[in-house]
Amino acid sequence: MTVVYYVILSASRIANASRVDQSGSDDGDVIDWVKANEFILATLVSTSKGPIDRQYRLHWRNVTDGGSFAEVASTGQVKWAAAADTVLVDGTTLTSGNKLCSTVVGTWQDGMENEEDNLLPDATTYSLADEYYSEFQWGLSLDDALDGKQYEFELYDVTEGTVIATCLAQITTEVLLCIPQTNSRIADSSASWQDACDVDIINWVKTNEFILSSYSNGGGGGNYNFKLQWKEAGGSFADVAVDTEICWGTGTVLVDGNTVASAAGCLTSTESEENEGNNAAILDTMGASDIGEIQWALGFGSGAQDDTIYEFQLVNIDDTLSEVCSCSIRTQAGAYVYTGKGINRGINRGIL
Repeated sequence: MTVVYYVILSASRIANASRVDQSGSDDGDVIDWVKANEFILATLVSTSKGPIDRQYRLHWRNVTDGGSFAEVASTGQVKWAAAADTVLVDGTTLTSGNKLCSTVVGTWQDGMENEEDNLLPDATTYSLADEYYSEFQWGLSLDDALDGKQYEFELYDVTEGTVIATCLAQITTEVLLCIPQTNSRIADSSASWQDACDVDIINWVKTNEFILSSYSNGGGGGNYNFKLQWKEAGGSFADVAVDTEICWGTGTVLVDGNTVASAAGCLTSTESEENEGNNAAILDTMGASDIGEIQWALGFGSGAQDDTIYEFQLVNIDDTLSEVCSCSIRTQAGAYVYTGKGINRGINRGIL
């Protein structure tokens, strides 16, 4: 009977692209990782019986969403780092001075570095001697990973077609927020801007609808839901609705759900949406460096007041974030209506 021996996965650790430890200890997890930053996974292997000649591969899975293990490839939530994205050089010998794990299991044997593919070594096998231990370091990328997800890895024996073990060191991506901004601007119903960005508008006729441009920036690559709130100066914010003092408009040039067609209100946006006839807008696939613009069609409900300052607040429903918009709108003062009562009273009293 032939006895097959396998290496033992004795420890794992995570470092940044410059090989600076992030785990803090063997098998330590890393959280709030910025997805744009490549990293290095160290897998320390040992054997009590050798030599063991094998070729290895790395697998990954999304723990948060209950995913299954998949091979690290050039695409996917976890993929291999491109050449020069880390200090690793594919196929280079890893000496004891560059190892990351602190566990000692026998005598050290130089390991290997892996980058820009998922085979170690690329074409042959790595031979681990009897009673020796070594370390493999893998250059990895989370550029296309999901926001706020935990990922784990397993070492796979390609030669024998079997999983060695799952690494205990895991990495969790940071939660990137889509943050409402204060920048805003007001236009009339035909999308003609009434003044510069962040400037208040006064003497507005209540029968005229208007457009408010608002902004949000950043995000984790997902879609974000927004709503708009209003208040009288000094009051409390409430949602824009069908007949609130500030209500949603239905007669502007905006087309609900369309990309913004008119000139940007304040900032150049990468994602945008027009909103009319409701109070629900979506900014799609907002990434960390994206700027989103929402233009809201607004009007005045039956309870709107004359000579009153109205303020606005943009709300990111998903991240529970809000920001007061920089510009407000003040309605025109009510017209004075002459009744003649004063003169009549004067005549009756014999004054006139």
